[in-house]
Amino acid sequence: MINKFSKNPEFLALLFTASFCTSLFAQESEKNSDTRKLESKGVAQIDAGNWDDAKITYKELVGLDPNNDEFNFYLGLSYLQSGVESDKAADYLSKVNAAEIPERNYFYGQALHINGEYDKARKLYEEMIPMTLDNKKGRRLRNQLNLFAKQCDDANKAQQLYQNALASGAKVGDMDIARLKIENLGDQINTEKREYAPVVYQDLGFIAFAAFSQNDSIEGKKKKKGNEDIYFSQYNMMEDKWDARSLPDGKSLNASVNSSENESPLMFSSDMSKFIFYRNGDIWISEGLKDAKKLNIETEYIGGQDIFVITMSHDSNFRFLVTDVFPGKGGRDIYISENTGESWSKWTNLEGINTSFDEYSPYLSED
Repeated sequence: MINKFSKNPEFLALLFTASFCTSLFAQESEKNSDTRKLESKGVAQIDAGNWDDAKITYKELVGLDPNNDEFNFYLGLSYLQSGVESDKAADYLSKVNAAEIPERNYFYGQALHINGEYDKARKLYEEMIPMTLDNKKGRRLRNQLNLFAKQCDDANKAQQLYQNALASGAKVGDMDIARLKIENLGDQINTEKREYAPVVYQDLGFIAFAAFSQNDSIEGKKKKKGNEDIYFSQYNMMEDKWDARSLPDGKSLNASVNSSENESPLMFSSDMSKFIFYRNGDIWISEGLKDAKKLNIETEYIGGQDIFVITMSHDSNFRFLVTDVFPGKGGRDIYISENTGESWSKWTNLEGINTSFDEYSPYLSED
């Protein structure tokens, strides 16, 4: 069995020895044919990024062989990468022998980090730093691990400052550290699948977001399995809750914002007359509930697969692109293009923002 992460620089840098592949070959011979078939299914799901399906498969495999390093590793990884019940990842990754699967510590550290076990996570990061390779990919991973360790330190300091302030009688409003109340919007909006990229209109009474489609078709067009569409919901003040999510119906958003491609919302104009959204590497706009049309954006030789995010400012004068095609500060950087009146300027690196790490999800408020 080959290493499933060989396409990713971070995973390449983690291959300190060939022990992982060797151990898996040894385990293969001990598995019966039903188990191998089930495992092949899980491998295909992971290679395709179908983390939710992989969880189901590897749960079954762990049930068949609870102490198997490989099965526990991939089940923990699936929980971590799916974004759903990520807190369960640490339970399975803790059972994995890092001597057999070196990648375990990297992901186990992240799982502990997510669960707020900062000291344990930091220890794993510290142990991995000397093991990184002395090449470009290894140095990048080393910088990432140092950043993770610093985040753990900062989180510990913030918690300690907060507890000290409370112990001294300070009120939350008097402290530099804000306490936020985070609530789930409920099963009227959220499902077991992913919901993301929420855009809330400035009156806080209307939300658009992206989610995996629950329907097979829209306006008679056959859709791909797992296709991502735009949904919306309105806040019901009388009942103090959000209404059940809906697909655009032409009354609040034009139905043409969804297609057989993947879409996600970007922003509303100040008067809500324009809705701007993302579709497979391009920015699209629906004005006054009219059918959506593509905005012409010069992306030179950049293909849709090279564009991680593209968005624009509320005044439509600046566009922002996240890509790793250009030689930049790190891997993924943010680039900016300005409206010159007749055309758009060339994409330039956003100075003062980009770092040696990956940047993502640029957003500008109206001011």
